[in-house]
Amino acid sequence: AQQLSFHGAKGVKDQDLDGLPPTLLWLDLSGCYYLTDQGVQAAVQQCPGLVSLSLSGCSNVSDESLKTIGEICTNLKELNIMGCSKCTGLRIERLSQLGVSSILHETFHSPDPDPMPPSTMSSPLRSPRLLGGVLAGPSPPSN
Repeated sequence: AQQLSFHGAKGVKDQDLDGLPPTLLWLDLSGCYYLTDQGVQAAVQQCPGLVSLSLSGCSNVSDESLKTIGEICTNLKELNIMGCSKCTGLRIERLSQLGVSSILHETFHSPDPDPMPPSTMSSPLRSPRLLGGVLAGPSPPSN
């Protein structure tokens, strides 16, 4: 198997990822909000050839996972970390420098180099946007 999706499998925990096939190229763990860095790190160590990984909504995932992903998944091109609020801009930028060409994330941890004027926002919910190959949300409003 080269593709595996746990999309929306809310009950998936770290130990459920033991024994993933090392031939996986595409892994979708979106919505598996019980996953932690430990589970994600174990998964990428089992599947070093990943080219696409989605961790969208895995709110317990942090920069520790991103560091391991960058070190092990040298073929990775797509990474979705929307909703992973513990992942910071510096680690995301490092992944981009390592060759991950498509990264989806709301960057709320680092200043936005090109903030969108308030007039372009139609509601308090802001849509992500593309910045230099990295999809990022605008910085939160300052009070």
